[in-house]
Amino acid sequence: MTAFDDLIADPFAQKRYLAILEPFDPGTGGTVALYVGDAGFTTDPGDAPANRYFEPRLVSALNFERSLFQGGTLGGRSIPDYGVMTLNNADGGLDGWQGYNWDGRRARVYLGGDGFAFADFGLIFDGLAEDIDYGDLTLSVRLQDLSRKLDLPIQATTYAGTGGSEGGVELKGKPKPLVFGRVFHISAVPVDPASLLYQVHDGAIEDVTAAYDRGQALSKVGGTPVAGQFSVDTAAGTITLGASPAGVITADVKGDKTGGTYVETAGAVIRRIAVSRGGFNDPGDLDTASFAALDTANSADIGIAITDEQGMGEALDYIAGSIGG
Repeated sequence: MTAFDDLIADPFAQKRYLAILEPFDPGTGGTVALYVGDAGFTTDPGDAPANRYFEPRLVSALNFERSLFQGGTLGGRSIPDYGVMTLNNADGGLDGWQGYNWDGRRARVYLGGDGFAFADFGLIFDGLAEDIDYGDLTLSVRLQDLSRKLDLPIQATTYAGTGGSEGGVELKGKPKPLVFGRVFHISAVPVDPASLLYQVHDGAIEDVTAAYDRGQALSKVGGTPVAGQFSVDTAAGTITLGASPAGVITADVKGDKTGGTYVETAGAVIRRIAVSRGGFNDPGDLDTASFAALDTANSADIGIAITDEQGMGEALDYIAGSIGG
């Protein structure tokens, strides 16, 4: 067992806390790292960061809650409550922090014991700051875990409306479509009707296995299509028709192929969305063993098509719920 394991196992051990906060400094145009602890602490020359002093400011390192019960039932996404870190500001030494931008900036908390080197400390929280509040003698940093990223729209890219692959004025400002996994008979977006160009996904896909004009199947070809045919550009997530359609164009799609790999199980699709759309680091921000366990428990093919301004958390809840997760 490590020194950290021994510390956790001993309820009477003296515990020490260190925190690294990384707000944005408008004055320099970059991130600044702030180091605080519940007692003064200096890292060793071989540590990362090296020779760094943690100012004794922490009064309360972390208070955090999470709820799995919604509407009196067990299920759905676990919702984290705000965490709070409280620091001593009796001398006004932290008054300058109000000049930083805190929203969505990284915050880390480490736990260790008396006599621990920095390398022996364990990372117990790696999340985001939400804002700061000043009291008479204290400063509080409001915290959220990384699931806050799931509150963002899953698709931030919209059509410019400038023609060609950016669509006409009627598409300006509308989100580009997304497909993850395998879907059937989804409506293709007519991005350039004059060129008979339709889009099913914003980016590379595995394939469009079938396309339909007003429900009538078209033939797939590898070259230039003619009437009754369509071709696929898998790199752009588009199809091109051989003649003007009689009605709405729909398609069967094997979707997103970010990084050259197509996925279609619930666990793999959730992981793909979290990384490619949510900006999570893989594997650093993810419990990879849980994803593997989910795919072992249910390896069925799934798919989701997104054409509106849907939130990322909403989309992931839908996928998880589709297999009883």
